[in-house]
Amino acid sequence: MSRSKREKPTYIIISRDQQHLAGLLNTSLFKKPNRINVGSDPHLPQYTIHENNQRFLPAIFDESENGVKAGGCARYYRQPKSTLHFMPSFKKIIVGAAFVAVSGIIAVVLWRYGPWLNSSTEPTSDGNVSSKNLFTNSTCQTCCNGLESNCDLPVNQVLFPAVHNAHSSYEDNFIGASNNLPFEEALIAGYRAIQLTSCACEGGVLLSNYLLEQDEEWGLADSNLGFCNSYCGKGVRDPKEVLTTIKSFLDSNRREVMIIYFSVEEDSLNDLRIALQHSGLEKFVYRPNEKYVDWPTMQSLIESDTRLLLFANGEASVSGDNLAEFFVMNHYETNKINWPSESNARELNSFSVLQKRLHGCKGRKLPSIIAVDFWDVGDVVEFVMEENKRRGGIESTLDQDFGFNMTKVEKSGNVRG
Repeated sequence: MSRSKREKPTYIIISRDQQHLAGLLNTSLFKKPNRINVGSDPHLPQYTIHENNQRFLPAIFDESENGVKAGGCARYYRQPKSTLHFMPSFKKIIVGAAFVAVSGIIAVVLWRYGPWLNSSTEPTSDGNVSSKNLFTNSTCQTCCNGLESNCDLPVNQVLFPAVHNAHSSYEDNFIGASNNLPFEEALIAGYRAIQLTSCACEGGVLLSNYLLEQDEEWGLADSNLGFCNSYCGKGVRDPKEVLTTIKSFLDSNRREVMIIYFSVEEDSLNDLRIALQHSGLEKFVYRPNEKYVDWPTMQSLIESDTRLLLFANGEASVSGDNLAEFFVMNHYETNKINWPSESNARELNSFSVLQKRLHGCKGRKLPSIIAVDFWDVGDVVEFVMEENKRRGGIESTLDQDFGFNMTKVEKSGNVRG
């Protein structure tokens, strides 16, 4: 039975006793009802709809919709098609949603920045990062990055395996990290290029004081410089820790050549330069005399102990103009929500997929750097070793698939991928 807009509904409230009803009617739930008829039945359990024993508030029924006579107090009745609707107000919905959101934020902050947060490296008594466990497994005293055949090649003709967003790992408590494990372990595993994104941490002094060392001796006392992905709240590595670790690796491994290429976000360039100047890395950096150069061989870089090539976007580049004559092959793929994907990396980092991708470069410029996410999965280092054997003119499992054995790679052009 439908009612007009002006018709006032009648309610019947059935409860165990009148005393309970009196208290119930004073609550905001029944504030200013149109008309209420009450009844009691001592045989009905309070808070129970008798017919199906669903524990609920006392039954409230609209007379016009359910056909129950006003004033009646039936022990047996027909339950309405739609049960009671105590819909929360809009205000309650907003408050509830806000509570859930704030609770989630607090949980993330506690997880991300709690006292259990550990660094990937161990500082020594003098404040420097220990070189413990930063030695490679190579026992070859005449090799360049693991192979003797690399030594006579110009550095841009050697393939460098690279860690994309090397600062970002789940072990370092990043949210939506690009890697499972920190870059320190990647260096030990054989990666010789890392990509770092410098940023100015949000949140001003308060957040920076908590997240960053801000070493005064490094000129970073008032700095909010970090290595992060857009926001330090998603994760950040301290610049002193990162750069000192790289120096320790170069100190410990005299036959290794490294590449760092920076993505410099707004407002971080000046502090990044200051950090590099104080890091002790300057003595290792190769500085060409001209803007475009014929790159030196790996052996000459090792002999002169200028075993670090620094590149960056914009004015921050040190070793060359925007990776001049270095072709970077970005070999990673995000998932549907644009987060780094380990499942994609498992496929992309496999030997067969890497081989197929590089085979597509036949007759064109070959990459100098191949950058991957989730460096610890797949066969990247093994593939790079075989490719560098081929480039150095020694027997490789890739010779047969490429159909030729290169004794010298054609000089790459000024291309960036």
